[in-house]
Amino acid sequence: MDLMLHGKTALVTGGSEGIGKGVAIALAKEGVDVAICARRKDVLEAAAKDVARATNRKIVPIAADLRKDADAKAFVEKAHAELGRVDILVNNAGSAAGGVIEHLTEDDWEKGLQLKFMGYVRCLRYVLPIMVKQGGGRVVNLIGNALDAMPSGGKLRLRVRRTTDWVTHRQGLRITVADTGDGMNAETRSRLFEPFFVTKKPIGTGMGLWICADIVSKYDGRISVRSSDAREHNGSVLSLFLPL
Repeated sequence: MDLMLHGKTALVTGGSEGIGKGVAIALAKEGVDVAICARRKDVLEAAAKDVARATNRKIVPIAADLRKDADAKAFVEKAHAELGRVDILVNNAGSAAGGVIEHLTEDDWEKGLQLKFMGYVRCLRYVLPIMVKQGGGRVVNLIGNALDAMPSGGKLRLRVRRTTDWVTHRQGLRITVADTGDGMNAETRSRLFEPFFVTKKPIGTGMGLWICADIVSKYDGRISVRSSDAREHNGSVLSLFLPL
């Protein structure tokens, strides 16, 4: 599909594997030149070659540890110099330990804050002046734990397409995330949109979807979830529609 991004540039943190690499591939397929960063230089450079080979776009690998302010600054500056401008920043790097407060250690909090939170802040701090000077840009902050739903393995699929909403009949984008993981039982499904509901008990990170649902509704969008924990049909599907 054409997201009208051809000729744009993007920075993707944590772009050497997983969701970050997937985002880089998706953007490059839309005609975007991408700079990616990660801590492991060898894995990062291999990923950049994979994405460039698959999309025929310019992919710039820049090794960086976003727990360090100097590395975040260098990543943004080098990417800007290589790409000429920064239209999109996708903050994706790192992960944070899951759990409710009585099960998290001081070290869990420190690691999560330094990479998943402050890493995002650091990149934004250096990207924002560039975007202001050039007249605009977009920032996407990714926080999720979809892979936690597949402790025994499985497939995670992401699909974005232009469509017409079957309820409102409005034109828009539908984002679908589907996994073949363990699925959710009936009680969990019934409480997903309940404020402060934790989906995975003491070791979980999910607070349900009540915050997302509130934001989406303010923009006249819709969000829905289907899930099953039945052995023969296990997995979950989240669908998000945003009008254009």
